[in-house]
Amino acid sequence: NGTWFGQEYDEHAVFQIQNDTISYVEHLDKYKFVLSKDTFEILTKNIQPKQLIVRLTKDSLVFKGLRSGEILKYWKSK
Repeated sequence: NGTWFGQEYDEHAVFQIQNDTISYVEHLDKYKFVLSKDTFEILTKNIQPKQLIVRLTKDSLVFKGLRSGEILKYWKSK
């Protein structure tokens, strides 16, 4: 749970996680998600993006896109 930012000292949040729902702040979109071992999957009607969890700590999260290989880093607000 919490608010996550795309840069460590960014003023604008990218998304919020509350229980089993991820909310994207900029677009006000909300989706259910599933955690499975080392993957994070957002459940949408059109696509179901799946990402490998590379690192998860109390204040940082690093994903790797399974299809794209892109690395995405996020920091949790304190």
